[in-house]
Amino acid sequence: MKVRASEQGIRKAREALIPKGWKQTKLLEEAKSRNQILGSQQLSNFFQSKTVERSTADKIGFLLGLTWEDGDFEPALGKRKQDNGTDIDELMREVRSRCCDKIQDQYSKIQLLNLQRIDVDQLYVDVYVLEKLSSESHATIPDLLKGADLRDCFERLSLRKREKRLSGFEVVAHHPRLMVLGKPGSGKSTFLRHLAVACCKGEFQTNHIPIFVELRDIKDASCFNLVNKIHKEFGLANQAQTEQILNQGKVLILLDGLDEVPGQSRRDIQDHIYEFSQQYYKNRFILTCRTQTTEYTLSTFDYVEVAEFKP
Repeated sequence: MKVRASEQGIRKAREALIPKGWKQTKLLEEAKSRNQILGSQQLSNFFQSKTVERSTADKIGFLLGLTWEDGDFEPALGKRKQDNGTDIDELMREVRSRCCDKIQDQYSKIQLLNLQRIDVDQLYVDVYVLEKLSSESHATIPDLLKGADLRDCFERLSLRKREKRLSGFEVVAHHPRLMVLGKPGSGKSTFLRHLAVACCKGEFQTNHIPIFVELRDIKDASCFNLVNKIHKEFGLANQAQTEQILNQGKVLILLDGLDEVPGQSRRDIQDHIYEFSQQYYKNRFILTCRTQTTEYTLSTFDYVEVAEFKP
């Protein structure tokens, strides 16, 4: 009998790998040591929600110490066709599984100052909603200094009054385009990683494909293209398939560190992000930037500021 792992089943298997410190290659080694016949393509198909024999799924469950439940599998799909001969829903499931594997591997842990590595979702970041950005209004230096405590607020003199402190997840759920501001070390990147991992675990935007882009890695702004970058992350042969998924509006695009792009390229990257977000407006965008870099604004984005850490 052929089956296909559901999101629940794939998540269950991934979570079972974490405490063992295993990757999929280690699972193959474990299968060999236990005289279980398990091929790399079979394993890959399972984690990409492709059709496999039920016996393959049972071997994976045995190696991970899991007992499969009814909700862990979906009926194997027959041959269905759409654009480019591939069912779009099936294609998105495969791409989501592939992208989540990478994010879980690269971003699920964070190293503390004492060198201890912990799960990123053990750190929780709140945000403040900004009343108004400084770039949208004018003020004299005396106006900025009036009533300000320079010992505590110097780094955010040009920013407007904060509103109430809110849960980061609550904020991003209500803002499809969001700029997250914060001073260096305030937790912006950690917050973005937390969102990416939560998406992979099915705790946030469960039907979206998370893409995490570290903007500081851009070497040449003239060569940077988000469609090309996302297409590479999707791992698809045909770029038309990537554009088809983007047009569905089911991609969670996380862009970290606009301020870390070299100054001469930052405006070009900002313009490119804006144009991309206008073309593929159905998707969700979250961008981080250092607080002081508020001269770079995106008119269709809402702005929040990361709250200070509590003891």
